Order: sequence, then C-alpha cells, then structure tokens
Amino acid sequence: MKRILLTSKGFATEAIEQAFFRLFPVSPLTQKVAFIPTAAVNLKGKHPFIIEAKNQFIKWGFKTTDVIDIECDNVSQLKEYDIIYIGGGNPFYLLEHLRNSGADEVITRKAASGGMIVGVSAGAIVLGPHLEIVQHFTPALRTITKLENTFALGLFSFLFMPHVDRADVFPGQLSIEERLQIFERGFHVKVKRLKDHEALLLRGEEIVKIG
Repeated sequence: MKRILLTSKGFATEAIEQAFFRLFPVSPLTQKVAFIPTAAVNLKGKHPFIIEAKNQFIKWGFKTTDVIDIECDNVSQLKEYDIIYIGGGNPFYLLEHLRNSGADEVITRKAASGGMIVGVSAGAIVLGPHLEIVQHFTPALRTITKLENTFALGLFSFLFMPHVDRADVFPGQLSIEERLQIFERGFHVKVKRLKDHEALLLRGEEIVKIG
C-alpha cells in the first residue's frame, strides 16, 4: 500500500506528526530513515531544515538517521531504508539529480512496495506528475539545470501547491491565489493548496488533508 506524506514545511504541527505515525505505526527503534538534502543546492545536509528534521527523528527514537545526497552519494543505499525523507529547495535541481542518479527509480520502487515517503515542499512536488506549476511561479529556478522537460516521478496524479500562505516565498504583482487560478485555467486542472501548517496524507488511493 502506498504511504506518502506531503508537506509544505515538514512536521510543522502536532497534527502532522500524529498523521505521520498513523501512516507508519511501527516502533521507531527498528526503523531506518534516509534524508535527501539535494534540493538545498548550496547547503545540502547542512541546511537548518534538514538538521532540524534529522534531530526530530532522533528525538522520536528512530534507529538510524542518515543523510544521503543523491548528487554525489551511492543511491543504491536508499533501498536499505524504511523511510525516505526528501527535503525542500530547488525542485528542478532535485529532479535533475533524481533522474541522473537513478534515485527516481529507487524511490518509485520503494513507494510501490509500501515504503514510507515524506516529501517537503520541493521534495513533495517532485513526487507528482510534473513541475509545470513551479515553471509557472518560479521559472528562474530551472536555469541552473539542463532539464529538457518537467515530467516528475508520478507517484500520484494530482497537482498541489505548497506555501500558498507565503507571499514572501512567491512575491508578485498578483496574489498567489490569482496566479494559481490563471494556471488552473491554462492547464484545465484543479490544484490542491497547502499552507505551511497543512499536509496531505496518501494511504493507498485515500487522500486526507491535515490541518
């Protein structure tokens, strides 16, 4: 059964923490967690959000908490972990290295076999069908990559937008909501919206909004 948690800002609330443990009701003492920091282009594993997330899992008692940068580390290691946590940053950069390293295939197989996937912001968007919504809001992020298309991992079919309550993250003359509506009309789709204190829990075909 597919088990995926999509968030804007990690475990930002107690409700999101509780949703995670409902999705993963196994003793942390026996489980291994891999953190992928690659989207944080400059800081990688030293990014404060990755460090904070790692410390949170340690506090919860998880047996192993390792950082694996798919840009330079051996991605076959990911097969050994029970939970894969994909951090935020530049989704185009992350997608490029997911493809180049083969980590996309490892994560897809892990999700299909019931492994737990946690995606945060960019790390959540790359699990969906494509990155066209990122292209719509922040096209400059793509310029540091050689991506020829925006097709992502396709672990779920819907589109969603994180940080919809953060005008500081997506500044512009039009509001985030106005730009989302333009995107929806242009692509004839409906986008799920996530604020920083919200998350989407995917269990099999079930989708539950938290927060």
